[in-house]
Amino acid sequence: MNNNVNYISENFTNSLTTTTNNNNLLRNDIQPRRNSYQIAILTSKQDRLEVLCSNASSIS
Repeated sequence: MNNNVNYISENFTNSLTTTTNNNNLLRNDIQPRRNSYQIAILTSKQDRLEVLCSNASSIS
């Protein structure tokens, strides 16, 4: 009986550690991904502004 209790408690502890590590990996991935989205948005805005400015200067 004691061996079963030890086995269950060890497995439970190991699964908690694995879950915590996976959650940390996900949390650490969110900020760089958010930054890359922000860079993409800013880049596309800049590209649109450059196109608008070049069209405006070619019209006048």
